[in-house]
Amino acid sequence: MSPDIHRKIFKQLFSFIGACLITCPTLLLGQEEKPFDTALILPLQTIGINQETPAALSNNKKSLMKVLADEWFGSNQIPLTAYLKKTKPQAVMTERNKSITDKIMVKSNADNSNVFMIQPIWCSVMDHDLFFLIASHPQTNILFASDHLAIKRQDSTAYADLSAHYLRLSQNLKTKVAAPRPPSESALKIGLSLAMETTRLDEGSSQCLNLLWEEQLLAALPSTPIVRFLGSEVPSLITALSGDAQPKLARASRQLLMNWRDSAPNLPRTLPFKFPLSAKLVDTVFGKHLPWNLSEPITVSVTANGKLNLTSIKPLIDKLRAERASLLLAEKPQIAKINRAWVYLDRGRAWGLQMNDRLVTLDSSGTPIKGHVVQFFGPEANIVSPRGFPIMEGAIVYIRKNQKLTKIGQEFSFDEKTFPAPYPPK
Repeated sequence: MSPDIHRKIFKQLFSFIGACLITCPTLLLGQEEKPFDTALILPLQTIGINQETPAALSNNKKSLMKVLADEWFGSNQIPLTAYLKKTKPQAVMTERNKSITDKIMVKSNADNSNVFMIQPIWCSVMDHDLFFLIASHPQTNILFASDHLAIKRQDSTAYADLSAHYLRLSQNLKTKVAAPRPPSESALKIGLSLAMETTRLDEGSSQCLNLLWEEQLLAALPSTPIVRFLGSEVPSLITALSGDAQPKLARASRQLLMNWRDSAPNLPRTLPFKFPLSAKLVDTVFGKHLPWNLSEPITVSVTANGKLNLTSIKPLIDKLRAERASLLLAEKPQIAKINRAWVYLDRGRAWGLQMNDRLVTLDSSGTPIKGHVVQFFGPEANIVSPRGFPIMEGAIVYIRKNQKLTKIGQEFSFDEKTFPAPYPPK
């Protein structure tokens, strides 16, 4: 057999493999796993609570788990360990993982239209205990709804009524979970973290204040996904045990770095209390601080209906709305700068572009201009979008065809052609 025939055979083989990787994933990778599509209730998580004060705290936590599972699931409930054994027999269950999944209750006959994870959390702020009930997605950890109850700490009365507190919260949360959630019109996902954590028995936990701020952000920006501050361990474990590739744990595109400081340590640890808050914004693609920060006193007070209220921070909400506008999904990547055959777009990985993505646009006469993503850039490039905002993270596209036809303001779309082209060509 001649060398030319050898080359032709190998070329056809590699073309087939390349096309099959795109069009036939189940042939090479096996049948795609079904995503985890049921509802969960997690055990009570305590943050900064004195475990020695209530002697019966352990029993109270166990009874609370039963009360919540009965309230949300009725008789259709089984432990997560048994559910995975039935639906995912291939899952490898270590003793450590089993000790976690034994404590998580699952709705045994749920459908994929009712997927949520309920997390009860108990923490404190100054002289008040806070009981949170939070609903989120069991794999992405995106926040659906949150509600809380604040009770002044008096001896051990709060511990005796754990089930009553969470049953009260369940009624409100059920309404919030059942309500339709507005679709996200932007690629922005917001996450919170702490620059410095403070946990004292007489002052409470700064994590508790972040949970309050998550709830406030969800109300102020209902169409913007909030990646939960806590709770990523269980979704990660579920994804690993289920063998599901998608959906993955969500990653925030902008991270709020919060620092709740007590600048007056001699003041009584009671509410209302004024916290000097400092906040910074981080672009998680490059891990860089954006040229913006906030330093403002925040007053935390108790309302008549047993909620904690945080002073609204209008500059922070305005900044997040501006970031949301810079990542609108309806707006296509636009040329902001031209350097010979390389054009700088005002959208990047946070918007959804990836390396080697093939893009195309048309000039005024209808001539196609084609290119592919070769690099990304951050705020250090000091480029402003034609839409008027500083580009925090954008993409560089190498123009392969009609380089001289590019102009500032042209919008690129994804090239609909498949690469590599399937063999034999149609």
